[in-house]
Amino acid sequence: MPATRAYNSFKLDKTGCKITKTSSTLRLKDEIDYYREIQKTNLNHFFPRIFNSNTSDTPYSVDLEYYDYADLGLQMIDCELIYSEEYWEIIADKLVSILQDFQQLDVPVKNLDSKSIKAKMYVEKTLHYQKELVSNFDFFKDLNEKSNLIINKEKVLNFDLLWQKIEPLIDELLINNKPLSVIHGDMCFSNILCSTGNSIIKFIDPRGSFGARGIYGDPLYDVAKLTHSFDGCYEYIINDKFSLKKIAQDSYDFSFENKNHELIKKVFLKNDQFNQPAVQLIQGLIFIGMCSRHYDSLDRQIVMYLTGLRILNNLL
Repeated sequence: MPATRAYNSFKLDKTGCKITKTSSTLRLKDEIDYYREIQKTNLNHFFPRIFNSNTSDTPYSVDLEYYDYADLGLQMIDCELIYSEEYWEIIADKLVSILQDFQQLDVPVKNLDSKSIKAKMYVEKTLHYQKELVSNFDFFKDLNEKSNLIINKEKVLNFDLLWQKIEPLIDELLINNKPLSVIHGDMCFSNILCSTGNSIIKFIDPRGSFGARGIYGDPLYDVAKLTHSFDGCYEYIINDKFSLKKIAQDSYDFSFENKNHELIKKVFLKNDQFNQPAVQLIQGLIFIGMCSRHYDSLDRQIVMYLTGLRILNNLL
């Protein structure tokens, strides 16, 4: 059963077949609208069925079909049970096929401005949350004054100098009129339930908006979200499966609890979709943008921020 977070709660019914999710945040309202819309498409079998929902007033709530599967994030970071390379090859092949299914659905282009939606997500959102991070957290206010940092013995540009070089890349690689498609919007490993017996996949916690509310967005974003799990090690970070050491005022070392992610990364990178510079660019922006919202742990924020810097510097 999913863990209860500060902004939502879960209740499993007595039969073990239905779970109720409740929250006062607009994010759940968007998520419910997503479930309703996706049920009208031929992608509905990748998601739990929706039974009842309330979006008319807070708290919002939704009754969903319950699957007692471990998510891929927990399967990745599990120290006791190391899944085989063959298992992850099956998972990667299935996810690549599903991404293709998502991208083939028609999008009402006349109602969506691809360039402005991408600019909102990749430029405006990144700058907004970076400013929030520096404004609200003294540690990052001080850190932001440094031009360079040392991350795992490598010298990198800090955000302000880095942004001068990254922003033109965003314009070149991401802000374009390439078609939007149906996306999940938060396709990290922890939002992918998978039965270990026959690798049945179900997606949970869709975003419900990408610059605009709805089920559509940049298909590269889902690819980048998967990448930020096996490459950026997002699930290791949010589950505190890392070690962080401050070497000096501008120098930090961090590592993860096991090497499972390296095997999984090798498997996924066999597919060209995950090797695109644009995907690495989005992945780095995701990590920078998420830091201010993980205010419950400074160490997690630091590792997220350093990971974003590392990825974006590597692009240069």
